[in-house]
Amino acid sequence: MIPHHWFRVAVSYGICWILFDFALLLCGCEVLAESHEYRVNIGFNGIFRTGEWTAVEIDLPTDASHETTYVWSEDADGQLVRSPACTISKKPDGSSSARTSIRFGRRNGRLFLEREKAFSSQSNTAASHRTLLECGNALPSSQRILLVLGELPSMDRAVRLMADADGRRPTVVSVQNPDSLPITSRDFDSVDDVIVCGTWINSLLSSGFPKETVEAVPPSDDAAERFDDRFLSVLAALDGWVRRGGNAVFILGKSAERVANSKTPLADWIPGKIDRMIALRRFGAIETFAHSSKPLEKGRGLSIDVPVLRAIDGRGLSGAIESYEGLVPGDLPLVVRTAHGLGVITWIGFDLDQSPFSSWQGTDTLLTELLHADDSQNDMFANSSEKGTLETQLHTALDQFPGVSLVPFEFLALLFVLYVASLFPLDWWLVSKGFARPWVAWISLPAIVFIFSAVAIVLADRWKGSSWQFIQADLVDVDASSGLVRGTSLVGVWSPINTTFDLDATPTNILPPLVRVDTALSWFAKAGQGIGGTDAAAAHLALSHADYVYSNTLGRLQSIPIAASSSRLFEIEWTANVADTWIESSLDRDAQGTIRGTLRSHLPFPLEDCLLVHGGWLYDVGLLVSEGTFDPYQGRGPRSLASVLTQRSSSQDRDRTVRWSTADRDIDRVLQVAGFHNAAGGKAYTTLDAGRLDRLDFSSLLTINRAVLVGHGPRGTAWHSTPPDAARESTSHCVWRIVFPVRSSLSNPTSEKMTPQEPDREYHQ
Repeated sequence: MIPHHWFRVAVSYGICWILFDFALLLCGCEVLAESHEYRVNIGFNGIFRTGEWTAVEIDLPTDASHETTYVWSEDADGQLVRSPACTISKKPDGSSSARTSIRFGRRNGRLFLEREKAFSSQSNTAASHRTLLECGNALPSSQRILLVLGELPSMDRAVRLMADADGRRPTVVSVQNPDSLPITSRDFDSVDDVIVCGTWINSLLSSGFPKETVEAVPPSDDAAERFDDRFLSVLAALDGWVRRGGNAVFILGKSAERVANSKTPLADWIPGKIDRMIALRRFGAIETFAHSSKPLEKGRGLSIDVPVLRAIDGRGLSGAIESYEGLVPGDLPLVVRTAHGLGVITWIGFDLDQSPFSSWQGTDTLLTELLHADDSQNDMFANSSEKGTLETQLHTALDQFPGVSLVPFEFLALLFVLYVASLFPLDWWLVSKGFARPWVAWISLPAIVFIFSAVAIVLADRWKGSSWQFIQADLVDVDASSGLVRGTSLVGVWSPINTTFDLDATPTNILPPLVRVDTALSWFAKAGQGIGGTDAAAAHLALSHADYVYSNTLGRLQSIPIAASSSRLFEIEWTANVADTWIESSLDRDAQGTIRGTLRSHLPFPLEDCLLVHGGWLYDVGLLVSEGTFDPYQGRGPRSLASVLTQRSSSQDRDRTVRWSTADRDIDRVLQVAGFHNAAGGKAYTTLDAGRLDRLDFSSLLTINRAVLVGHGPRGTAWHSTPPDAARESTSHCVWRIVFPVRSSLSNPTSEKMTPQEPDREYHQ
């Protein structure tokens, strides 16, 4: 039987606990709960990947227009990060949806919804309720994801040809409803390639747009007009993603004229002006491009409708024609790769989702050619993901701070031996033999602990440093044709004390006035399954484990915890537009693939160690001052780009290549190879995947009428930290890359347009 006084104690504790819970509610503290009343749409049909910006949309059963809603997600250390306030959309049925962008730092990371509602309009006190959401597991960061907009059954078969030696295949996500697609360009970062089917676009134009011309739709309660706005937002986001460096395949055949006249962003994806549609009955060029051993089944009267393209500027189509029907490439282009901002669009002029291609086995290999899948396959280095990626190597390089190193093992071992020897036999001898007084232990033991603690502190200050340090790596990419500027900045922060700090970054003042600046700041973690990696089975708990939050935008983090003698890494990507012309070029490509002409710099600062890259060639520019010019023909001539990247040299009639070292911590060297990874040989040279640095690779632009000017210049991104006592020693590395078009001097009238006297000519067997 329980004693009466213990019973009273238990009742008292129970009452106190109830009162404490009630007080928490009154004070607006968080209450964790798990609820199944929310429907969560993450990524693309529930498919998403660690380490990438991902769209999250949550259906709320009630009207949340008077609430502030946040989403909490885990970073790679298992710390919760609160998003900015979600965008709330009210639905016709009275419910709401909350939308935001987050990054998943762990495959099985937790996701919380926080709803904050004020008690009254006269009170600023708010109650916060945090609910655990069901989100499923993310795919690993190394998993390739292909997004198909429309129906393309051949894609599921084609991915079998893209499997690596370990049997890993790309994940295919097919989306039919545009309402499930994100409306911001960064949320497409979760996919590697986007395949857009023209028949899907045509069906949406037919159902969503009653007119061929899409005009701005004024706000209205009509569901169809809201659908139009949503569809236009999705296309604008997709177009912005490609301009930021994405890779898209545009399958557009029969509906080409309608898409070209729609005035949607996809109209600019067509590499020329559509002159007319013709019936194609000759398929040899298609079969050759697909490398198919089985020809198309050609029934009686079989033909496909393809558009005839005309050059817009009279100097040829924009991009590189990879497949054509006729005598010269300009007769009837069928596959054209073009640069779109900093990204690449592959246009194909016939519908692969229609007969006869939907059942043709050659469509599988044709899709692999369109996606350049062969460039990413290398059986020799199929297991290279176990070594990490170039992104991981850059992360390790940024985590190296001057004057900060591990205490040598010899010192630690010697200190341990001396400490043990001081306790026994030294301390024992002093107490029992030397002074022969037991009370001496009360003095000797604390003295020994104090002395060795002081030695440990001195060693830590000697090898760990006593000041804040910032290591910064910048990459600023400019598309001279469109005025798009993309800044990518990575920073490592070293702190000598336990504290919290705020962090944000903006484009530097050295840049001309920028418009439409969009920034996204986040943590920077290793990819893979190693300690601290985004795919690790368990989180790598930080020494200072606490939550931190975004401000009202993605451009600023607040209350970031950091432990003494430790580091944290962050990344930011910002995009903007500039009206000024930074590079004036009159460069032409000759028959040998080299370039002639001049370029003039209008940059407000000089670029050092400049290189001009086009095709497989590299030209040494040196110092390019503001308003300075460069003529490739007057220099010493081009060098092989691959030879420079791999540091190849000739010795005794042999070519010797410096092998890539995965232990290299040279930030400039890692950025140089990552910027042209495929041109250097890809995994065959580095034995590493590029990881998320793949979007920085400009190798594909070099073969489609684009040249890249590369040089070192001032910082393009300025980092700001609070409190201001984080005065730091800063080390910066900034690479500037300017992409501009190169004209072709091989002007042939028959390669740009068909003979005017044959307006109705058909290609047939």
